[in-house]
Amino acid sequence: MRSDVTTPTRPVVVAFTSSAASVAALRWAAAEARRRTVPLLVVHVDDAGARGDLAPEGRRAVARHDRDTGDMVVERVGRVLGDALEADDGLPPVTVTLRCGTLVEELRRAAENASTLVVGEANQCRHVGLAEDLRRAVTCPVVSVPAASEHRGLSARG
Repeated sequence: MRSDVTTPTRPVVVAFTSSAASVAALRWAAAEARRRTVPLLVVHVDDAGARGDLAPEGRRAVARHDRDTGDMVVERVGRVLGDALEADDGLPPVTVTLRCGTLVEELRRAAENASTLVVGEANQCRHVGLAEDLRRAVTCPVVSVPAASEHRGLSARG
């Protein structure tokens, strides 16, 4: 193997909503990405745009919804990771993406080249069992982070 060939880095992928478990998962994933020096890919899945049977005015409303949701997600990620993003503490590149479709399928697609997929531990919501469904669907490790973990390691050197 030639020494000038670089190995591509596989990102840490994290599913993100506004739940407390999702915020904890984002913090954990960011700390892990920094520790490994790999990119962080934040994925928000919205099933509102997955409906293909809408009339043109419905598709326009979905497009507005997607744009507004995307802006909200980027703003929320910025608030959660704000100090780490502003500080020169070695946080790798962070990409935020909005995907439309079913949750497990879109996270499976996002994690195709991931080193790890991180999700917030679901409790009493429609995504109970999400981590188990994802473990069956993806080839990378799946980490389920409980809301109570509230990882604060973003400013600590790994």
